[in-house]
Amino acid sequence: MTHHELDPGADAECLADLVRGELDGPIVIRAPGEPADPAHLDALRRFLDGDLVGFVSPLPVAPGHAPISIAYATHPTTGARPPIIGLACPDLCVLSAPAAAALAPSLPEPSGTVRSYLVDVAARLVELGFHHVGSPGLARSWSPATVVQPAAPEWWRRYVAGLDERSNTLLEAHRSWFETRVRPMRVVLDGACMTPDNHTGTQRVVMELARWLVATRPGAEVSLAVPRDLVDLIGASVADGVRVVAREPSAAERHDVVYRPYQMLRANELSWFESAAPRRGVGQLDMIGFSNPSYHPSPEAFFLARNLQRRMMQDADVVTFISDYGRRAALAECPGLPDERLAVVSCGVDVEPAQEQRPVGLASDTSYVAMISATFSHKNRPHAMQTFARLCADTGYAGHLVIAGPEPYYGRSAAAEEALLRDVPEEIRSRIVRLGLVSEAEKWWIMRHASAVLYPSIVEGFGLVPFEAAAVGVPSLSFEGTALGEILGAGPATVATWSTTEWAHRLAGLLDDPAGAGRAVAHVQDAAARYSWRRCAALTWEALDVAVALPSTDATIEEGPLLSRVSASSRRVARTLTARALALRLWHAGRRRIRRG
Repeated sequence: MTHHELDPGADAECLADLVRGELDGPIVIRAPGEPADPAHLDALRRFLDGDLVGFVSPLPVAPGHAPISIAYATHPTTGARPPIIGLACPDLCVLSAPAAAALAPSLPEPSGTVRSYLVDVAARLVELGFHHVGSPGLARSWSPATVVQPAAPEWWRRYVAGLDERSNTLLEAHRSWFETRVRPMRVVLDGACMTPDNHTGTQRVVMELARWLVATRPGAEVSLAVPRDLVDLIGASVADGVRVVAREPSAAERHDVVYRPYQMLRANELSWFESAAPRRGVGQLDMIGFSNPSYHPSPEAFFLARNLQRRMMQDADVVTFISDYGRRAALAECPGLPDERLAVVSCGVDVEPAQEQRPVGLASDTSYVAMISATFSHKNRPHAMQTFARLCADTGYAGHLVIAGPEPYYGRSAAAEEALLRDVPEEIRSRIVRLGLVSEAEKWWIMRHASAVLYPSIVEGFGLVPFEAAAVGVPSLSFEGTALGEILGAGPATVATWSTTEWAHRLAGLLDDPAGAGRAVAHVQDAAARYSWRRCAALTWEALDVAVALPSTDATIEEGPLLSRVSASSRRVARTLTARALALRLWHAGRRRIRRG
């Protein structure tokens, strides 16, 4: 394409003469120090054909990042959308031929240099209805707000300054993407769930993810924010390269994105999360607590939890799910979530069995079938008991059923289990052993020494237990539904019905047929090969890139002074929400004490 070049230091009359002439191409204004790189001009020209484009300039970025124009790879979600900026870059810009032709009849009187005259020309183009855009893929350290002279009209100075703020979300998105291309991305993981004894699946996700994020993108800065009193303890066990910091607002501004790979359960954790970084990612492991009111102390607490999680997903720059089933379940409850911000980031199932320890009260020579789960109702422990009772009645199985797992206060199946056991013959009932909460070492002992593992959970976001059993060569049976139907599919390790007769028959096959047990283990191991923590980390990085690249979802960002604003800041909501949630928790804690008394 033919173009005309000008030095910003040339007399303004040179630019005026070109504009008044009949141009056969755009006008390129380039400082002598700018690289004569055809790729830079190509990047600018790519956006000249847009409707009403006046000037195309390199993206304005923070001082020091690009003293001259720098080309970089754009993100596919935003690379084709140039942001509107307030002014043309005086060191490198392109004035489109259509804009010059429209400008010619009312061209401002030329004075000074091309550099200073550009301000008047750009202002006139805006008055005519044209706009100036940044060129994704090309950036330079400059700010439109610093180019406008103090003598410029007030409306023009405010317009340029306003478009240079974070409220210009597409420009802010391109800037945040560029920042994380020219230096390491700074990510902080929300470790509010961490405790001195980390053994839950959520805690494992946090620790493994921290480790593998560092391993899969060397040079990235990965921090893990935990309660202050756990910094040293967690720091001693976390992977090399992961920085453990206190979960306090004072450390927030050092990060580009905060990522919480599990849903928000406590409102008092929201304030730190919203202040930790300008971009936010959240994982929704499942929708069980969102959908089940029995897991909450009252309707008020239930709806607060729903509103909190819905708000988190709506406000997050990216939302991750550990299965496509989880994604579909979230869309069923929250249909307005934007598809481009949703990502399936499955768990890793690379299992390293911990050191084992036999639980007290369980003899080393006991033959048993195991079930590892909390007493949450959806875990369906009564079904495991019924299956065991049917197995004993139909086949004469003489072993035990060992169930281990914690008992939450709300949503537990303890009453249903007791009612069921009353109808089970004493000879069978005496062989059902419920151990309650066990340590990680005890869990692995139970798993390794079991003849088989039952996992009849009705709804799962992913389901790790079958993979843990397969890691120690033990066959398992799981319900072929929700996420496990997607992840394992039909085969020797899954059952598609709730018939206890069918479950008992399938379980007997695992116990009596070593070859059948081997096929069930292989069924799970084949699926495990597709779900590594390395893959999880790679998918997480892709999701975090989306969080950094897309325009912010913070709908409360508004332009102009306070009188121009329409809505209150969401960051103020966190404080009042925390207070209301605390009041609810204290109320229900008091009620529990009264009942116990």
